[in-house]
Amino acid sequence: MTTNLCGVYEAYSQIVSDCYPEAEASVKIRCAAYLNEYCRKKRVTISLADEHFFTEYFLKWLPYKVCREDRRVIDSFYTSADEYVRMADMLSGTSVQEKFDNLDRGVRYESVRLLLLKKAVMEYNNSFVISKLPCIIDFDRYKMKKMNASGDYECRSGLFRADSFFTGNSVVLSHINGEEYYIRLFFTERIMHLIEEGDIFDIKISRNSSGGKWVLDDINGCRSRWGTTDKWMKVLN
Repeated sequence: MTTNLCGVYEAYSQIVSDCYPEAEASVKIRCAAYLNEYCRKKRVTISLADEHFFTEYFLKWLPYKVCREDRRVIDSFYTSADEYVRMADMLSGTSVQEKFDNLDRGVRYESVRLLLLKKAVMEYNNSFVISKLPCIIDFDRYKMKKMNASGDYECRSGLFRADSFFTGNSVVLSHINGEEYYIRLFFTERIMHLIEEGDIFDIKISRNSSGGKWVLDDINGCRSRWGTTDKWMKVLN
């Protein structure tokens, strides 16, 4: 199985390197690396993929795995996956492309929105995490975060749903896994433009010991209402 995964990824990387300009090829290969890792995590080859496999990849896995990728990479995830599947079919004689083509059209656009939303939140929060593939952090930002975290703070983490919006600069989030309570977080206009009612955030929040306002400390990932059926909520929890 591992050999098959490596074979498809290496073949795809070689083909795009030969057929596209260097900058464009590097973006496609970067996207393929995510899909290849996802196959490894799922322990299946791309030849066994179905609609659920791809929906979970775009709406669940990528919004958690991707941190602050370049916009060119974010915009290319779907088209690169399409090329990757077509090539895998050619190599193995399968017909996975038919299943990929059956994906709801909204998957592509919702995935981009979630990826841009998470990136914007991380940039707003001055997150020290740059990428999880490979794991890269900005050490200076990391040290600054640690310094700012010194003191007596109350910290909480979990899943929060965007319930309502105020004056275009803040959102009320309800905690949805465990104790029920509400928090209000302030964001930039760009972030507010990307957030939609019902979005779910996997975040860490903190406030000082005197009970001041909650502030965002870190974000792991986000999910849209579009994918929050009971089945999705079981995965989230």
